[in-house]
Formats: sequence, structure tokens, C-alpha cells
Amino acid sequence: MKAYTELTTMRFERKFPVEVDSFAVVERLVKNHPSLFSEIFVPRWVNNIYFDTSSLDFFLDNQSGKSERKKVRIRWYGDLFGRIESPVLEIKIKRGLAGTKRSFHLPPFDLVQGYDASGLIDYLGDAKLPEDVMELVKHLSPTLINRYQRKYFLDDSKLFRITIDSQMSYHQIILGKNHFRNIIKDRDKIVIELKYDVENDHLAPQVTSYFPYRMNKHSKYVNGIEKYRQVAF
Repeated sequence: MKAYTELTTMRFERKFPVEVDSFAVVERLVKNHPSLFSEIFVPRWVNNIYFDTSSLDFFLDNQSGKSERKKVRIRWYGDLFGRIESPVLEIKIKRGLAGTKRSFHLPPFDLVQGYDASGLIDYLGDAKLPEDVMELVKHLSPTLINRYQRKYFLDDSKLFRITIDSQMSYHQIILGKNHFRNIIKDRDKIVIELKYDVENDHLAPQVTSYFPYRMNKHSKYVNGIEKYRQVAF
């Protein structure tokens, strides 16, 4: 399995949040889809550290559905804690309903109990990123860790990809030492994502009409921040 897939096109990500059916039911729907989706990778754990401004501008832009918005995160696969061997900095860029992302491979780092999150700022500063990316990240701080298990499917035409995300959890990040004990789990939420290039949008209804779930916007970053805000209040 290729460890990481670069994105070079504008694409749609149609999301179907599911809270009424089990994972087995959702997976069976995908596998029985008339477009003949088949599993293309082994399931794996996806981990993200999100970054935002001090006033949470990225969160607010995504929460309100602003037409042009971005997310900045470090992503890696596998274990959440320990030596992170192959992290990638992703800048997700959304323009209207379509989006793309810029990706930059980062040097390894360690994430352990008692981790001082302020070190992530220095870590990105030493990562030899392009000048415009450095200008962006120097104004950001880590805000949230998100983790979930993902399964991957591709249809027979090789034009449409589906992922199923489950077993979601969140850790709030503070600048200073983090012991990661304050975890919020969202194990009942399942998210189906249909991903395809914008040029194939006219074919998408043939895929989306099969699902009994409502298509809706869904941001794991927004959900995680909102959950910790609810706890705070």
C-alpha cells in the first residue's frame, strides 16, 4: 500500500454522516453498491494535529461555511503516540464546494505523554518548508488531535473513491505540557466520504442516489473544537 497519496486536482468530497446504522450495515451498503466498489487498501488509523490562529479563524470559517477556507494539519498513519516516522503537513484549500490540498513531507518527531505542544511551532519552523508556507504556519498554533479508523474503496470505473471513517476520538491541545488524558470519543459517528474530480460531477448522482443517508457538510476539526467548547461551558 502506498503510504501517502498526493492530491494534484480540484475535487469534490461529498459527505454522508451516519448515526443510525452500524458499521457493518454501512460497509455492506458500499460493497453492494451497483458501481461495484471494492476495497483497495487495508484499513488504517489516521491521525491529525490541527493548527489554527489564536482567534480560531480556520474553525470559524469552516463552521460558517465561508466560500474560501483552509485547514492546516500534520497527518500520519498508525499509532498515535511514540515515534512518528512519516508525518505530512497538509494545507487543505476549499473554494466553494470543491477543494484541493498542498502536502509537504516532514521529518520524524515524537509524541508522548507530557509533550510540550509549543515545540511543534519550532518543529515546523525548522522543517525547510517553502517560504509562503512558512509565512502561514508561523502565525499558527496546534489546537486539536483527531484520530479515526479509515477503510478505502474504489468503483469499477476508477473515477470514484469512497472512504468510511469510524471510531473517532479527539484530544484537545494546549500550549505547554499535554498528558492527553482528556479524550472525547465519538464512537457512534460514521462518515462516508465520496471523492472525485470536479470533471466527473455530472456522473456523481449515479453514485450518491444509492445511499439512504442525507448528504451534509461534516468537518472533523469543527466537530472536535465544538465538543471541547461544550465541555468548557
